[in-house]
Amino acid sequence: GGLLQLIGWKLLGALITTITLGIAYPWAMCMVYNWEVKHTVIDGKRLKFEGTGASLFVQRFKWGLLTLITFGIYALWIPIKKEKWVASNIHFEDEDFVKGDSYFDGGLLGLIGVNLFSNMLTFMSFGLLYPFVICYKQKWFAKHTIINRKRLIFKGTSLSLVGHYFLWWFLSLITFGIFTLWLPIKIWQWKAKNTHIKLKDEQDV
Repeated sequence: GGLLQLIGWKLLGALITTITLGIAYPWAMCMVYNWEVKHTVIDGKRLKFEGTGASLFVQRFKWGLLTLITFGIYALWIPIKKEKWVASNIHFEDEDFVKGDSYFDGGLLGLIGVNLFSNMLTFMSFGLLYPFVICYKQKWFAKHTIINRKRLIFKGTSLSLVGHYFLWWFLSLITFGIFTLWLPIKIWQWKAKNTHIKLKDEQDV
């Protein structure tokens, strides 16, 4: 996927959300999810997204209601619930979509721990260890993601990413910040290239 396409879909989603006063936000999100997923290929197998705006609308309504009746406490669970919903609606394009064959089995405490450690490390290193943080988070998300009953594994290393990372920032510097627009999609592409289907008995690195 390219930067201009991603910007276009996000702008369209923002426009739809604004015009409908936020009501169509789930549909806008699904448009972006669909674009991102269908442009992701793992080990030569393209992904496909089956989630709908109506389904996400129902989920968001339920999460909002639970957050309200628990005085905001349930809001802690929303990020992991969203992750699980997205994963449950993804499958390999060349394989049938069967509910329950794709899922995310990471837990709330694990997600909180990963985010806290990542934020603390990034802050304490003044951003110098951000390549390590990217790999650390992606490794956690990948090992908890199952698509068509196939668990994923992330094999990227921070040492491999460092060269790309500093090149991207150098390009951002000499283009007076313009290249920073490409940073998110460059990182996303690098993560996808280093994510694979886990083989039987293969160990996490």
